[in-house]
Amino acid sequence: MNTTNGIRRNLTTYDRQDGLGDIFAGICILFAGLSLSIDMPWFGGIMVPVLYPVWKDAKARIRGRRIEGSQSSAPQVNRERQTFIMLALLGGLTFILGLLVFGTMALPSLMPGIHTWLRDYFLLFLGGLAALLFLAVGAVIRHRRFYLYALASLAIFSIGFLFNFSFEITLTTLGAILLITGLFVLLRFLSEGPALDGN
Repeated sequence: MNTTNGIRRNLTTYDRQDGLGDIFAGICILFAGLSLSIDMPWFGGIMVPVLYPVWKDAKARIRGRRIEGSQSSAPQVNRERQTFIMLALLGGLTFILGLLVFGTMALPSLMPGIHTWLRDYFLLFLGGLAALLFLAVGAVIRHRRFYLYALASLAIFSIGFLFNFSFEITLTTLGAILLITGLFVLLRFLSEGPALDGN
């Protein structure tokens, strides 16, 4: 029982109903776009390790006592574990694909045809990639707002491509959308969800 509760406690840290994940991702993407616009990409890169402990602490404060006072069946724990594993695999695949794209752009002589295509349609490619990622996450965690994120990503990057907006602007806009939506979801969660003390 203690092992089951421990697994559930760890997995529920990644619960998506409170919008904190949206806020965390939105801030990271927003700062990535802003840091690129001022030629300080390292600044955006450090936001993930800096904000991650803050995110986990916020999760613990908002959901901790609810988790302690709730019960969970073994099938539910298994579903939560499978969801976490699938999200981790999805994140790993996205990271690997990102490395491949970065390598292709940094070393054009390796694959000149792909490099040229990526250079000409970079925003469309990123928009499609972000849309697929949000669709996959939405399918895994079964939350429809991620389908809206997919549509927003495709629309924002397509508009950026058509009107020749910079990558920094499109990225910052996407981050702002995630951040604002996450704040709305969090406020709704706090106002409509059960009290932290279980009352």
